[in-house]
Amino acid sequence: MEKVAELNKIKDKLCVSVKGKELALFKIGNKIYCIDNECTHAGGPLCEGELEGKIVTCPWHGAKFDVTNGNVISGPAKKNVKSYKVFVKGKDIFVEI
Repeated sequence: MEKVAELNKIKDKLCVSVKGKELALFKIGNKIYCIDNECTHAGGPLCEGELEGKIVTCPWHGAKFDVTNGNVISGPAKKNVKSYKVFVKGKDIFVEI
């Protein structure tokens, strides 16, 4: 488990880099989710995309992913992004990498 951020740093989404991995954190209600930050279509930064409910839209070509599990909702991406387990301890966010 790696500490990736503090709770007060994330409003609805946050880009983080941990151990050479680019990750996207999303806050929905009181729960934090983490997926790879790279769209599987052309590598767009998912943490810069628009978040609607639990769906993030890649800012480059519009692929949509479910941030709770990394599944593709609509193309052009065909492959899911990796999803990571998130743990919150006190004010810190940890991700199982």
